[in-house]
Order: sequence, then structure tokens, then C-alpha cells
Amino acid sequence: MSGQLDVHALSRAIDGRTVLDAIDLAAAPGELVCVIGPSGSGKTTLLRCIAGLEPADSGRIEVDGEPVSAGGPRRTAMVFQQDTLFPELTVAENVGFGLRARGRAGADADAVPVALLRLGLSGMEDRYPDELSGGQRRRVALARALVLHPSVLLLDEPLAGLDEALAEDGLRLIRSTQRRLGLTTLLVIHDQAAALGVADRIVVLDHGRVAQAGRPREVFERPDSLFVAQFLGRSAFLEAEVQQVGTDGRQGRALVRLLGADRWLPAHAEVVAGEVCAVLVRPHALVAEAAPGVAGAWAEPTGAQGVVEEARYRGDRIEYAVETEHGSAVATGSLDEPVLAVNQLVSLALREEHVWVLPAH
Repeated sequence: MSGQLDVHALSRAIDGRTVLDAIDLAAAPGELVCVIGPSGSGKTTLLRCIAGLEPADSGRIEVDGEPVSAGGPRRTAMVFQQDTLFPELTVAENVGFGLRARGRAGADADAVPVALLRLGLSGMEDRYPDELSGGQRRRVALARALVLHPSVLLLDEPLAGLDEALAEDGLRLIRSTQRRLGLTTLLVIHDQAAALGVADRIVVLDHGRVAQAGRPREVFERPDSLFVAQFLGRSAFLEAEVQQVGTDGRQGRALVRLLGADRWLPAHAEVVAGEVCAVLVRPHALVAEAAPGVAGAWAEPTGAQGVVEEARYRGDRIEYAVETEHGSAVATGSLDEPVLAVNQLVSLALREEHVWVLPAH
């Protein structure tokens, strides 16, 4: 199967500013890799270099073992954040534009109607872009890329600007089409929750470098740094001192005193005994239940008890911002119980396998 992508030590500077800094990245045939990161982290430049639209200053890019270079033969197809359709061309003419430009219109005569059928655009062949909705225009842009039968498909925030329902439908269509075709795909996306839901692997960029790459659950639950933990999903960090470090099988452990008890918790390999650590606690890892009494505005939380600062109804759950003796965190509460009031004392239960100890620096 074709579609192996390998990026080695890729660097690119623009106007004296380093945009990509020794990037290493690989995508296996048929894999969907989501590339995420803050604005300016180099996501679009990475895709443009892989597409051969921009030169790299150093490093190499290979598709199926063959080098990719600016201006060289294209083994990729790219869908840009803006749909870039030709307003004077019909839907069918837009989809077939790349085939005609590469002299393949005759050889791939059936490719356009098949792509239109696959993306739910049949019957719209003779429409012009200004007669389409935003979601339909994005599908036309995707069809135009797919008819080229690329080894690697590059998608640069193709759903940006669409409302939540359209974006969700578009992402579902991208994922189902990509799986059906077994097409290696790099998807730049700003919706982190969506990336977690569809990606085979996630690559997190920060200032032009790969901060972490791995399976979605691995990156979410076991981030390599405070940056990744903060960027990917809501998080709270509770400070504690590491008393001991050890191992349990292949996973590191740290003994810390947290919420009134000594606990051996899953830990990053760089955690050191005797130093302050940051315990990553996501909302699903902390459970709050009512405790007797009312804390009052100036109460001090101690041990496994906290004080409710805010209640947030999320539809399928209730979340509480809770003050603990280690700092503020977000905990989940039961929909079967009355909503806890601000200043209510709560008992806090920690799901220890779902927390993660990181170096505090």
C-alpha cells in the first residue's frame, strides 16, 4: 500500500524567523494524523512544505521513499483553509481542474462523477460556487483533491468557519472517506476534542517543534510537558512534593501526599524525589460529593475536603470548580444529586489511574 510519509529534521525560516525547527514526523499508509498547536506554531508551513509548495531550508521529505521538493512531481494533494474554488467554473469543472492541468482528464474520465457521488454532491455538477453553501464548497474542494489519487492528502483546517453541526458532519465525512480509500492523511485542525475523536495519531506543535506525538489517549492522559497538558483539554495542576519514585511494570510511579493521603501515582520519567511536582488532574479524574456543613466564604479546605467555587451544568454532567489545599481543580458531580451550592463543603475522591505527575518546571 502506498502512502508512507517520512519527514526528517525539516527546518524552514521565513523573514529571519524560524517557523519549523528540525521537525521529525511519520505517517504510515492509511493513517490519519491530526496536527494541532497554537497559532504560529508552524502547522500550515509544515503542510505546504510537504506539498512541495514551499522549499525547506534543511531536512528531507519522502513519500513512498521518494523525495518531495518544491516544484517537483506531486505525490500529494492539499485542501486549503479557504476553499479556493474558481467562481467561473461549475462544480464538475472545479473538481476536474487538477486532472485537466495534469493532462489526465481523458484517462480519469470517471473520477469526477465518482468523487461527486462519494461526497454527496451528485446533482450539483452544473452549479457554480456562489450557488453552494459553505459546507458544500468545502466538499467540492475535497473532491478536487481526491480525484488526483494522491499518496498523501493534506488538509489545512478544511472546516474552519463552519458552524458546529456542519463541521461535525464534515469531519465525519472526511474520516469515513479517508478510511474507505485507505488514504494517508494529515489534518490540521483547531478543535482539539475533534482531533482526539478521529485521529489515529496526534502531533502537537509548539514554536515550530514537535512537543509530542502519539496515540490520542496517550497524549491526552500522559502528556510529556506542562505545555501539552495545558493545550490539550481542560486541566488543573495541584502542587505536591515527591517523596519517592519507583516503577510498576513499565510505568513510573511517584509517591506524593495529595488530598490528605500518601499516594503512588503514575508519573513522568523526569519526576525527581525531593522536588515539587505538578499533578495533572482532569475533570474526569476527580469526583465531588456533598459533605456535611457549609464552609463559608473564608473557609480553608483541608485533606480530602474542598470548597465549591462554581457549579457548571454541562448537559451530560455537572462540573464543579473546587478549591483544595493544593490549589483549584475541576471535579465532576452526579446528575442524580442536587446541585451543590457555592461555599458547600465537598468530599473529593481521586481516580488515581487517571492523574499524571509531571515535573513542575
